[in-house]
Amino acid sequence: MDKDAQLLQELMRENGGRERTFVESMILPLLRSRYLVAAITVFGGFFGIFYGLTLPNDFRSTGKILVQLGARERVTLENAGASAGAAMQVAFEELQNELQILTVPSVYRSVADAVGPERILAPYDPLVVYPRSASWLTRIQHRFQSWWFGRKGQTVEGASGETKLEIAARVLEIATAIRPEAASQVISVSYGTHDPKVAHDVVAAFLVQFNQAHQNVFSTDPKLEFYERTFREASDESEAADMALNDYKAECSLYDLPTQRTILATSFEQCAQEIESAKHRLAGLEAELKEYRSRLEKYPETITEQLPLTEGANPEWTSLDQTLTELRIARGELRAQYSEDSPMIRNKDEFIKNLEERLRTIKPLIVTGGGEREVVNPARVRIQQKIDDLQAEQAHLTASLQEKQETLIATDRKLQRLQECEPMLALLAYDSEAKRAVVKQMYPGLHDLRTKKSLDTLNETNLRTIQPANLPTRKSGPNRMKFVMAFTFLGFAFGASVAFLRNLANRTVRRPEDIEAKLGTKVLAVIAESRPWQRAARS
Repeated sequence: MDKDAQLLQELMRENGGRERTFVESMILPLLRSRYLVAAITVFGGFFGIFYGLTLPNDFRSTGKILVQLGARERVTLENAGASAGAAMQVAFEELQNELQILTVPSVYRSVADAVGPERILAPYDPLVVYPRSASWLTRIQHRFQSWWFGRKGQTVEGASGETKLEIAARVLEIATAIRPEAASQVISVSYGTHDPKVAHDVVAAFLVQFNQAHQNVFSTDPKLEFYERTFREASDESEAADMALNDYKAECSLYDLPTQRTILATSFEQCAQEIESAKHRLAGLEAELKEYRSRLEKYPETITEQLPLTEGANPEWTSLDQTLTELRIARGELRAQYSEDSPMIRNKDEFIKNLEERLRTIKPLIVTGGGEREVVNPARVRIQQKIDDLQAEQAHLTASLQEKQETLIATDRKLQRLQECEPMLALLAYDSEAKRAVVKQMYPGLHDLRTKKSLDTLNETNLRTIQPANLPTRKSGPNRMKFVMAFTFLGFAFGASVAFLRNLANRTVRRPEDIEAKLGTKVLAVIAESRPWQRAARS
């Protein structure tokens, strides 16, 4: 037996059956394959060192934004203009929706374009970043990393600008961590790379693009454009409805249907009453005329009248006296203009003298009258005058009655016209009022959207940066010692597994119990290992 078997037998004698089984099944395979296990463990450690060297230093920058969704984010084309209030509590689904908006490919592409694809895809070169005054071991590490990452960076040097931009956006999409903070309305963005300035610029660009993407998605421009177009259409329809209503009113001569109906109905009733009154009066006039005509027949047309004796002025004398007075006045005017010897004055004096002599021969008063004469009967004249008055009144009432009947017919036609126009007028009035109500209802919404548009013009969003992008001064990774320890442990575990498999596949008889189990007999004795005998046997 070899030394391992002797050691195991001593351990089994010192311990009970339970420990003996553990030692046999666990320790012995490791001891037998200890060199293999050690080699695999050392290889794992070296692989961990190599893997750590293939990872560049990582400087991580972080920024945070606070999400406060308000009326602009909750407005749609259906509820545009409805009062949504100020900033409200953000539900979990809304925070997830915001996260989806902020992680669309266009955001990564915009960030890559803002920072520069060359900076994002620049290979890690520690010989440039770190000084050459480091230790020889560190310089060897840096040379290896410079060669390793420079070899990988050459794959994109010949690519076009658009391809570099797509690759940089893809790199950002993989390397950037955008996630909501637990139990809060905060979204954090974190990005790590070998250049701390690039990490800071990328996170800062993400915070800017978050606001831009949020504003683009929740911009009121399309809603306002749609709402203004709808408002203009509604206003045009309202104006067209008002114009149609006014045209129909002008066509039907309407301005106020209830008032017009009341006035016409009152006029119709009053006119009907006046017609009845006129008919009644005409009937009365006909009776009076009949009575007066019968009375007129009872009186003669003329009667005999006795003329009385009267003394009055003689017309001839009065006429000559008036003429003489006018001549004297004219003579006085001529004397004022001419001398007494003037022929005109002498003629006037002579003519006046002749008239005075003639006037003395005529009596100033004369007596007239006496005898009889036929005159019109005054009673008959009065009755005839009354008949004429009644006939005039009858003619006037007849003309007035005919006029009122025509007015009554015209009023009745107007009432019928109003009745015919009323249904269409009511329909047009309802349509005009409904369209006016729509415009009135839409105006507050339009004003609200224009107010929200002013916020868009000022580039104001409901995302608030509560933590700007920080410039990292210490690397956040990689932890190369952790990789070495992890791969060393994995190497040891793999070596132990190989050792156990070898032990299971080995059929060599190494213990007395193996002989008893295979042959079914008892072992009488065990010969101990002797180094001299082994050497003698080999010789």
